Amino acid sequence: MQNFINQCNSWFTMYETSFQNDIQRVIFILSYISGKGKTGQWKQNYHRVHTDPTTRRFFPPSLVQFDADFQKAFGAVQEIQKARRQILKLEQDKKDIDDYITEFNNMAGKAQYDRYSPDGNALLITLFEKGLPDHTTRYIIGMRPMPDNIDAWQEAASYYENTYKIFLRRDKGAQVKKKDWWSSTPRHSGNTTIPTSTSKDPNAMDIDRLTAEERQDHITKGKCFNCHQPGHLSRNCPKRKKGTGRPKGKARKAEED
Repeated sequence: MQNFINQCNSWFTMYETSFQNDIQRVIFILSYISGKGKTGQWKQNYHRVHTDPTTRRFFPPSLVQFDADFQKAFGAVQEIQKARRQILKLEQDKKDIDDYITEFNNMAGKAQYDRYSPDGNALLITLFEKGLPDHTTRYIIGMRPMPDNIDAWQEAASYYENTYKIFLRRDKGAQVKKKDWWSSTPRHSGNTTIPTSTSKDPNAMDIDRLTAEERQDHITKGKCFNCHQPGHLSRNCPKRKKGTGRPKGKARKAEED
């Protein structure tokens, strides 16, 4: 139905000089309404109501009245009422501003609000402003001059919020998170382990404490690596405590040498 009305209005605009008054426009529309079914019955009744019984001449009402009668007969009244209830609850919330504007305009079209009439424009501004965040509304109200139609309101809201997002992204990029360079726990790479101190075996020899020259002197002169006296090896040292085995590591290697 709405598509049919739009096509008729486009035709009137394109061939404006061919239609001198509303009577011609209404007759043109009626001529393209199907004569079958429900539409055909309505068309016959409309002709009967607006036809003079004496002269049999057809005098249709104004185009505005005809449009109201046509909407009442074929318009989706329930859908219109539903759209008007939905637009009352519509808010931007977390939606992008341009998505909110698109959804709002679609809903306003379904609700059949005239955005170009003074009353329709004022109503749409109120509904649109109600769904905006407070900071966006304060920005628009503070503009001089303040927007006075729904198109200007939507344009201002889109400009403000898109610019606001650019500043938010810039500020977020400038805030570089500082790294924690100090830690209470030491970090090690690979398989490196922290050396731990172990208690020294009281029976161990002090071979590791000798310098290279001292070890060579012990070997040359046949000194014991345990008591450092010549004449015997460390394994036969009389000063070695009972129960101790042969020296290990460097001491054993030196003794074998």
